[in-house]
Parts: sequence; structure tokens; C-alpha cells
Amino acid sequence: MKKDTKTAEGGDVLRKELESALYSVQHLTRLVKDDICWAQKICPASELRTTLYFKRWGREKVENIFRRLLYNLQGVAMQRWKQAVAYEKQQEKMQAYLLYKGSKKLDTFLSNWSQRKLRQAWTKWWSDVAHEKSLERSALELNSILIMQRAWRGYHARMFVYLVKKQKLIALQAAAAIKMQRMFRGGIARKFFKLKRIDQHRQTMVTRIQALARGYIARKLAKWMQTQRKMHLAASRVQALYRGRKARREVEIRRRTQHLTKAAVLIQRRYRGRLGRAAFIRRWLDRIRNIAATKIQSMARGKRARRIVANLREEDRKQRAIRHAAATNIQRVYRGHRARLSTELKLLALRERNRMYAQAATKIQKMVRKRQANRRVDQLRQERIAQLVLQARTWVEYWNEDAAKWFYYNQETGESLWAPPATGYTKVDGKLVLQDGKIIDDPSDDDFAAILAARKMLPSLNGRHGASTDTDTKNHSEEEDEEEDEDEDEDKLCVECEEEDARRKCAQCEDVFCDACYEKLHNSAKREKHTWRAIGFLRCIECETMRATRWCNICQDPYCLGCFTIIHSKGNKATHEWVDMAEFKKAARNKQKMAKEEENSQTYDTFVQSNEYQYVTEYAMQEAAREAQEAQAYAQAYAQAYAVPTVTTDDYGTWMTLVDESSGQTYYYNSLTGESRWA
Repeated sequence: MKKDTKTAEGGDVLRKELESALYSVQHLTRLVKDDICWAQKICPASELRTTLYFKRWGREKVENIFRRLLYNLQGVAMQRWKQAVAYEKQQEKMQAYLLYKGSKKLDTFLSNWSQRKLRQAWTKWWSDVAHEKSLERSALELNSILIMQRAWRGYHARMFVYLVKKQKLIALQAAAAIKMQRMFRGGIARKFFKLKRIDQHRQTMVTRIQALARGYIARKLAKWMQTQRKMHLAASRVQALYRGRKARREVEIRRRTQHLTKAAVLIQRRYRGRLGRAAFIRRWLDRIRNIAATKIQSMARGKRARRIVANLREEDRKQRAIRHAAATNIQRVYRGHRARLSTELKLLALRERNRMYAQAATKIQKMVRKRQANRRVDQLRQERIAQLVLQARTWVEYWNEDAAKWFYYNQETGESLWAPPATGYTKVDGKLVLQDGKIIDDPSDDDFAAILAARKMLPSLNGRHGASTDTDTKNHSEEEDEEEDEDEDEDKLCVECEEEDARRKCAQCEDVFCDACYEKLHNSAKREKHTWRAIGFLRCIECETMRATRWCNICQDPYCLGCFTIIHSKGNKATHEWVDMAEFKKAARNKQKMAKEEENSQTYDTFVQSNEYQYVTEYAMQEAAREAQEAQAYAQAYAQAYAVPTVTTDDYGTWMTLVDESSGQTYYYNSLTGESRWA
């Protein structure tokens, strides 16, 4: 019955703990949702990079919460384990103390018992001495008897050994005879009866010889026993005379030693009495010392307790004084705040006017600097593209029939390589692969300006290049400024560590930071309210280290070339459509511009819940389908540009040659099985 009751109580306790843990998890989940809503209010997720960052941030937040919950459970288990270990140690100490008390009692009992037994032993000592003397005499007599018995047993043993040897000799002779019989019995069967009679005669003779030998031995033994009896009688007479003389001498010695023993007993009794009195005095002194030590300890503990109480009272008095000073300080700060607020309201008009003047001057300076920077950037771009084109024209790609591989030939030095050169090369179809990995048509020397103009043009969402009109010249210039700022922010380093790429730009500090430095510098209560904007190039969603070069329209995630090739090589993902990351960024910027033009005073949450959001979503899906068709056409052109010339056999019809962007080395990919090889 008790066992069932304990089981039911354990089940109730476990159920309560599970309910508490579930409530804690739900509470933490609500807190996470509140944090996400708060973050969305401060920094709305209107950009792709920000959306991806919030996804990763939410995942890390949930993982941290569950990790803390796991650490808390482990901490509770560790506390329980420590309590159990402390309880076991306390029980061990209690057992050791009980064993110590028992051993002390046992030692006292054994000491008293040994002393009592010692006194009894001394009283019995003389009687034991007399008894020992009689035992010695009996032992001497017994020793004499043993000597005679030993002599007889030795003779008897020697005779027994002699007879055993004799029997062994006879056994050997019998074995030899049996062996001879066995040998002759097989060879001469006709002499069986004659040999049998000879054997019987031989056995009779052996028996007769043994009888004569035994009679001789018995007569000799009887004669020896008579001789020994006479010798024993003579020895007994001699021993009796010797024992009488020895007994008289021992009586005289015993009388002398008895007097000495009485004197020794008296001396020992006096000495033991003195030792007992000294031990009693030492125990009495120890008891007095213990009483005095207990008294001193009680006085010391009382003094220490009174000192602790005084310290606690002093600390409480200081806390009350600190609270009073804090309240006074808060009141003083609030009054100062009211005074400063009234002063700021008076200066608000002056500040607004100065701000408008400063903004107008900044705008003029910005336009002038932008015009100069655009001219310089155009010149640098033209020079860089010309240099890349010249480098790519130096190396030409050719197909080797013997090795069934592409090789690259330098027209200036005559050098040839199997791996693609890092400076770029000219493909078989006449296109140029530049050093940065981009593939363009081979332009003439007079077409560099046209190439620059084509690279500057922004593709619109409907696939047509919109002409700049006089009415939107101002908006277009502002948009170009924003795009240039974003392009410049992509290659910036963190201003704090100067090692990692900048991932955030603080709107209040006006500096760029990596994630770790931003979290470290914005931990204070004042900087925690700063708002930031995500900058830098998008990283691959898979490896999170390489720069994203492709955007999957189905997965809605950015990938680098290697991760995209590996993940989208098999299954349904092989049919996913993708676009180049630069084109996707431009399309996303255009969508944001259109969204800004169509925004009204509604908040983001109200806009999501309205019917207009559904209309915009359908329009975005249509645009995504159209862009997917364009991406598919671009993928087909890319596959044709990098495809290996087809071979007549079926085994090599599905293999294509591709170039790894990270290493620049050529590898081969099977579009049917999804297999890839370096050779």
C-alpha cells in the first residue's frame, strides 16, 4: 500500500514538473514572438537581405532559448546530484563517528579486561610453574618411550623396504616369464602342454624359495627383539638414577627463586599503583580543560554574533541612505529635464531653419561631387574593361581530340595549359571569359563605350528599358545615388575590427560594422535603440561563406555556383530556374521603388491584411513566372556555351564540361545521373 502511495506521489510530482516545463516553453515562445514583432517595428523587413537576416536571427534566437532551457535543466539535475552527494557524505561521516565512539568504548572495555586478566594470570603463575615442572618430567618419560618406539619403527621400516624390493624383483621376474610365455605361445603352439608343465614346476620352486626366506627373516626378527628388550631394561635403570639426582637439584633451585619472585611482585604492585594514580590525574585535568574550552567557545560565538548583527544594522542604514539619495537625484534630474525641454522648444524654430540651410548646401555639394565622381568612375571602368578584354584575348580555348579535354593556348608566348587561366580566355564560340568570371561577346576596340553604356542600363520588371524623361530626371538621379551607395557599401570592411566584411550600417553612428562588432558596441541602454540597415554582398544560404551569384526562383534563396550545382543536380531541384544575382538585385530595387510609390499611410501589418496585398502578390507571382522563363532561356544558352561536343556513342552523350568559379578548374558533369568528375 505504501509503495502504491509513493508511486502515485512520484507521478503527480513528475506531472507537475512537466506542466511547469511546458508553461516555461510557451512563455519563452511568446517572448520570442514579441521580440520579433518589436524588431519588425524598429526595422521593417522590406529588403531581401533583411528578410534573410531575420530568418537566421529568429532561428538562432529559438536555438539559444532551447539551449538555455537545456542548461537550466542540466543545472537543476546537477544541484540535485550535489545534494545527494552531500547527503551521502554526511551519512558516511555519521557512520564514521558512530564507529569511532564504538571503537573508543571497545578499547576501554578491552583495557579493563586485559588488566583484570593480567592480575588473574599473576595469581595463577606459581601454580602453573609447578604444573609445568610435572609436565616436564612426564615429557622426559614420554621422550624416552618415543626414542624406543622410533628405533623399533626404523627397523620395521627397513625390513618393510627390503621386502618391498624383494617383491618388486619377483614381480620383474614374473613379468619376464610372462613375456617369454607370450612370445613362445604364438610361435610354438604344439609345445603348449610341455611349457605349461615347466611353468607350474617353476612356480612351485619360487613359492618354496619364498617360504624359506620368510622363515629365516622371522627367526632373525625374534632374536633381535629379545636383544632390544634387555637393552631397554638397562636404559630404564640408568634414567631412574639420573632423574632422582635432577629432582633434588631442582627443589633447591625452586626455593631460591621463590624468594626472588615475592620481592619482584611487591615492586611491580607498587609501580602499577603509581601509574594508575597518574592516569587518573591526567583524565581529571583533560576534563577541566574541555569545560574551560567550551566556555571560551560560547563566549567567542556570542561576540561574533553580536558583531554580525551590528554590521547588518549598519548596512541597512546605508541602504536607506542610498535610496533616499537616489530619490533626491531622480527628482533633480526630472526638474533639469523639464527646464531643458522648455529651452529646446524655444530653440526649435532656429534649429529647423539652420537645418534647411544645411540640407540645401549639402544637396548642392553632393550633386557637384557626384558629377565629378561619375566621370572618374566611367574612365576607370573603361580602362579596366579594356585591360580585362586584352587579357582574355591572349588565351584561346581549343579542343584536344586525343585527350578529349579542353586546353588553352597563349598567342603571345606560345604556352598551353589544361586548366583555365586565371586572367581569362577566349571561348571557341568567340565569347570572352573575363578575369572576374563574367562572359561577354568579343567587342571591337571602338565598342568599349557601348559596352559601358549597356552595363549601366537597369532592366525593368516588364522586360523593356524605360527611357529617361525630363519629368523623372531628379528621381532617377536620386535612385542612382542610392544604388552607388549600396555598391560602395558591399566592399567595405568593419570600422572596428578592420578584418571582417561590414554587414550592418548604423543610422545614428553612420558607420559600418560586422555582426559581432555591432552586437558588442550596441549593448548599452542608449545605443541599443539605434536602428541599422543590412549592407554588404549576399552570402550563400548553404555555406554562408561564399558570395551568392545565383538566385533560385523556386527555393527563393541565394546560392554560390558550387552549392547551386551540387544541390540542384538531382531530383526535382534539377528543374528549378535561376537568375543572376546582379539582375535579381536590380529587379528587387525596381520592385521596392514601385512599392514606395504605391505606399500610403497604412502600416505594414495593415497592408498585409488588406485586399491590395493580395493583388500585389498576384502581380509579383506573374512577374516571377515571366522572369523564370527568361532565366530558363538564359540557362539553356549557358548550357550550350559550356557543353562538350557530342560524341556518337551513348556513354558520353550526357556529359558536359563546366568551370569551377572558386578554383578555375574544368570539371565534367553528367546531366542524366547527376555525377561529377574532375577527370
